[in-house]
Amino acid sequence: TKHDTKLYILTSKIYRKMGDLDKAFEQIQLAGRVYRNRGKKTDPRVELPMDITQQTNLIFNDMAIKYAMEGEFSKAIALYNQIIDSEIKLNKGLPDIEYRYYLNRGDCYRGLSQYEEAIVEYLKALDSKPQKQAIWELQTRISLSRYLMSIDCFNNGDFKESDRQLTKC
Repeated sequence: TKHDTKLYILTSKIYRKMGDLDKAFEQIQLAGRVYRNRGKKTDPRVELPMDITQQTNLIFNDMAIKYAMEGEFSKAIALYNQIIDSEIKLNKGLPDIEYRYYLNRGDCYRGLSQYEEAIVEYLKALDSKPQKQAIWELQTRISLSRYLMSIDCFNNGDFKESDRQLTKC
């Protein structure tokens, strides 16, 4: 029925898989409204169930990836900030969050040449206990960020800091 949130969640997943993120987001918002309404007047203070929040975060992640691919890193970071805050709330304040959110946010910072912030994000991703293959991937990104910092330092005449960053690579 039109009052079943599962219908809207499933429709949202289908649109997301098809790459139509606007329609996916529209459907997950409908799921939230239906859940909050439940035959009564809508109450925005009602906390959404985990499946609606997680699907929203997945849609935001796909949107953020799209922004990043278009070079709009600040927009992507804003979405990752929302996702990570939401995931922390879902986990009752525990920092046990999918490492890819930190990795992707780190990539966005690196895209903005904010290498120190990128490294902080990659370290958070490592703290999230990723799979073995991801550890290598994260360590590579940390080294790449340090290398890029080294180049900036070298080009600015700070050879000592450049050498320090290369050593850390």
